Amino acid sequence: MGLKNLVLMLVLVCSCASCASAIRGSKQTVALQPYDVETGDLVTCMCNVRNDDGSSYERSSVPVIVGRDKDWLYVDCKNDKYEGSTKVDGKVDVGFILADLCIDYCTISGLVDGCSGAWSSYPNVIRIPMYLITQEK
Repeated sequence: MGLKNLVLMLVLVCSCASCASAIRGSKQTVALQPYDVETGDLVTCMCNVRNDDGSSYERSSVPVIVGRDKDWLYVDCKNDKYEGSTKVDGKVDVGFILADLCIDYCTISGLVDGCSGAWSSYPNVIRIPMYLITQEK
């Protein structure tokens, strides 16, 4: 095998690298479920969703697209009667790390997947405990 063929093969392998980025991407959709802590009923409200990738202000009944990250996802929700917040830790999927290790010993693929957060994910459903806002007189 000549040097030219070796370089071509290396370029092809590297372009196919990054299993997690190629399969899942760097974004994911999550459903927010704010609920009344006393009754368990779902509460419709506006929520601020933020992590290292950015933040957005979303209605709780609409699926939210967030950037994948191994760090915390913070959710703060509020309407005229309730408020609540939670934080969810991103979990790293070791299977994608192993796949990148097999492709190119995690050199290029690990760099791409690690920097994009594609190895990580949050739960698909995030429940937010909501408490009645007490009004002082």
